[in-house]
Amino acid sequence: MILEKPNNLLEYHIENELILVPIVNNVAQMEFMYVLNDSAAFIWSNVEKFEKVEELSRAMSFVFDVPETDALNDIYEFIEDIKNLANKT
Repeated sequence: MILEKPNNLLEYHIENELILVPIVNNVAQMEFMYVLNDSAAFIWSNVEKFEKVEELSRAMSFVFDVPETDALNDIYEFIEDIKNLANKT
């Protein structure tokens, strides 16, 4: 698994958007709401399915028709963003 999804992030599906919200003391911290674009939603939905970042970047490269190096950079950036979001609590 590349990243274990933090258990202090709520996942909301609203129409075609995926939104993550950190929770502190059972209260949603809406000021830190994180709206995922298509590529970020793909990463979030698949991050626990792959053992290696390179496997996820290959899948992302195929789905979004982008160079694998771009996908890899997006994945690392997203993981850092999620860790920072989870630490808002």
